[in-house]
Amino acid sequence: MASGAIASDYQRLRVEEVAGRLGLASLAYLWHAPQAALLRGMIDGGLQAILVKTAALGLEPARHLGLGIAALAPHLATLRDRFGCNVCGEGGEYETLTLDCPLFAHGRIVLDAWEARAPRPRLCSRRRRCCRRATARRGWGRRLGRAAGRAGRLSHTT
Repeated sequence: MASGAIASDYQRLRVEEVAGRLGLASLAYLWHAPQAALLRGMIDGGLQAILVKTAALGLEPARHLGLGIAALAPHLATLRDRFGCNVCGEGGEYETLTLDCPLFAHGRIVLDAWEARAPRPRLCSRRRRCCRRATARRGWGRRLGRAAGRAGRLSHTT
């Protein structure tokens, strides 16, 4: 099972876990590849992808959503130098949608219309409950364990 994991241990380990359960080998061909060279190789190789989500300082939804990675490459390099961002988005800085690449056998994806939406900053919970605070250190782990067990059953939306 091949994955595009570059630097995310979480992503690589999750894929390895699933592959192991299915009796397959996990292949991460891009693992620890230099990200700037990898991004340049994707652009030079004909990959056309646009930003569909931003989550990093210096990437603004109103300004950067819908732009292609080729146009954003210099800006991503600046963000790397200033803030330590991953130019390939491995730290969750951004998400992309690939519209065209040499592997697409049936043509490219065409977006007839799209809209940039910035989420309202809020936390929403369908169920709420109160827990007593532990006043003494003794027994804290026991109380925390019970609370954590119940919290796993709550449904939250963001």
